Amino acid sequence: METVIPPYRENDSAFEIGFFKKIAEGAPVGIILADSENHLIVYANPAFTKITGYEEKEILGRNCNFLQGGDKNQKEISEIRSALSVGVAFHGVLRNYRKNGSLFYNELNIAPVRNADGSLQYFVGYQQDVTQEKRRTLFLEILIGIGELLNEMLFEKSNEHVLELVNEEIIRAKLFHIASVCEVAGETDIRYLSATGPGVSSVPEVCGNPAAGPCPLTVRAWQTNEIVFDNHYPDHPERVAIRDVMIEQKWYSAVVLPIVHAGRVSYALGLVSALYGVFDPEALQSLRRIKTMIEDFFSRKAEFLSRIELSRKDPMTGLINRMAFGSIFSEVLSRTRQKGSLTAIVYVDIDGFKQINDNYGHEAGDQVLKVLGERLRHVLRTGDTAVRLGGDEFLLLLEGLSGLSEMDPFIERVSRTIEMPIFWKEVEFVVQASFGVTIFPKDSGDVDSLLHHADQAMYTHKRSDRKIRGAYVLYNPADESSR
Repeated sequence: METVIPPYRENDSAFEIGFFKKIAEGAPVGIILADSENHLIVYANPAFTKITGYEEKEILGRNCNFLQGGDKNQKEISEIRSALSVGVAFHGVLRNYRKNGSLFYNELNIAPVRNADGSLQYFVGYQQDVTQEKRRTLFLEILIGIGELLNEMLFEKSNEHVLELVNEEIIRAKLFHIASVCEVAGETDIRYLSATGPGVSSVPEVCGNPAAGPCPLTVRAWQTNEIVFDNHYPDHPERVAIRDVMIEQKWYSAVVLPIVHAGRVSYALGLVSALYGVFDPEALQSLRRIKTMIEDFFSRKAEFLSRIELSRKDPMTGLINRMAFGSIFSEVLSRTRQKGSLTAIVYVDIDGFKQINDNYGHEAGDQVLKVLGERLRHVLRTGDTAVRLGGDEFLLLLEGLSGLSEMDPFIERVSRTIEMPIFWKEVEFVVQASFGVTIFPKDSGDVDSLLHHADQAMYTHKRSDRKIRGAYVLYNPADESSR
């Protein structure tokens, strides 16, 4: 059905149409006039057509909500409807879209126009492009949001998860419609980890297009450790093959922030906007602050985790220390219960270590302990744990055993490794060890009981005749009374 454009009513007493048009034609702000009943545009001034990119003939007879495109989920839209329904004024900022699909922020004032008798005849709208000012405000919101997020000390979360949270904070400000994270190891080794935002469904169409190849912005950011941007991304010479898709999906401006971790560019944040020309010097300054905030957080996190790791390690041998032993032991027992397997708790005591300290001094004894710690670390299976309890005593936690038959070859291998010569200056030391073993959950005691039982078995082994004692002693409750 053809739209009927309501005619101007020259006899309206509320204002003189001709005078209104003269003022509106030369006004620097966009001005439209819409009828009061269906809110159809009956007049648009040149500034309005310039801001929106539409010709006057494409505007007349349409409801001005066509500028919202598919972006209808704005609280201001319902506020406009309420104002129009009761004939009162409105003021607010909306996200609108030009004819070419690019986003702009529209500061809109709507006022009712009444006849002399008070009846509502028109609504007049005053529109101003405030994208620059709004963008500045949104970048400030992003910076504050990321700062608050990173101050929450999210040290327990992976770096990838932290970057995902950062991107969610960026998208919340509604300046960008896609924020992505990728891991970068080289020009041809770029792995996308996640993407978020209202335009995220277009990522496979653009990034997954074989014709596109690797993102040139990401490659350059990785090579230079500089923020790389393109304010007219569809016109990038390396994007010719997917230019139409990018325009359709509103990939108008794009930027990549390289994130340095552990001394190299390890990640990249990619942001895409439906605005052309987003990245002016002021915006780039904000992006550099975001990059610095993230890298500083990763540095603080690495330092914190390093201190935690050091606090868990024995400085002499590099093995887990007694302080950290309790929590690790509890975790091992919990996993053993869940898997229905067996865990061996092996108490190791070095025979004759006191004589080395007494005869050659603590420097020699320290060298022996360092070498033994290194050997135990290498002789264990993946997933097993070696602990230095103190002095010349060690504990080995062997997870995932299927049966006791696995113990003999393991203890024999450990014993041979320990007995290999150790050299200090011009002295050669050969030491042996005593081994006490208890098996969880066959021995169903708690952490302290299991440690005591393995210790008891070790002392039984140490007191046994070396020629007949065997590779180790398995804990037996009867040994408690004979210690």
